Amino acid sequence: MEKIPDHAWMAQAEVFRALGHHTRLRIIRYLEHGERGVSEIVEAVGGEQSNVSRHLALLKHARLVKNRKEGLRVFYRVCCPELTAAVCAVVAHLPCLPDNGAHDDADVMLAKEGRSRTEERESIGVVDEVMAE
Repeated sequence: MEKIPDHAWMAQAEVFRALGHHTRLRIIRYLEHGERGVSEIVEAVGGEQSNVSRHLALLKHARLVKNRKEGLRVFYRVCCPELTAAVCAVVAHLPCLPDNGAHDDADVMLAKEGRSRTEERESIGVVDEVMAE
């Protein structure tokens, strides 16, 4: 095994710490469907806007999400689509979740918009693939 510098291990641990809260996981899962405004994210994951904004800031600091401003609105998106695929893969292997976590607030929001998770993923060009080992 090659020697990996301590700072690289610390950076990797920071990513996992950033994913270590249920609200941040919900945000990542919701952003799987593409860029969303803060108000949409707050509605999807619940809670106060100030709290969700703190979670978004932490995810941004960990370089897991990016944001852009359009007038007074701020939009967030996942930096790397593989991140959501990895989160989904982990969740799918947790036996304690009903339906393997397939139905969450993101699905509810998409249903309100008359779309399915599959349609949304296809519309943003995300294709489920098995990763080669």
